[in-house]
Amino acid sequence: MRSVRRFIASALLVVGCAGKVPHPTSTQVGRARARWPDTTKESLENGRVLLIARCSGCHELYPPAAYPATEWPELVVDMTKRSKLSAAEAEALVRYLVSVTEPAAPAP
Repeated sequence: MRSVRRFIASALLVVGCAGKVPHPTSTQVGRARARWPDTTKESLENGRVLLIARCSGCHELYPPAAYPATEWPELVVDMTKRSKLSAAEAEALVRYLVSVTEPAAPAP
């Protein structure tokens, strides 16, 4: 029964946070692949889910745009131990946050 309640609470949190935490776009996936060639839309979406599920468990959920792309890696490193993220989870979170907040390249 406890796991059912936890699942329902998580599902409600995801629904409530949808507006603050955008899904990755194809453009953002392309930018991520330039830096991390093995990145997929699914892997960025996994980072999004981690942000919602793990970060909001301890504090207010900050939307990705709350910080510039250059600051997110250090912020994630600082929080990795406290949030008990694995190295792979931290990497997925960094890739998502950097990809959705990195400014688009200027048009030629």
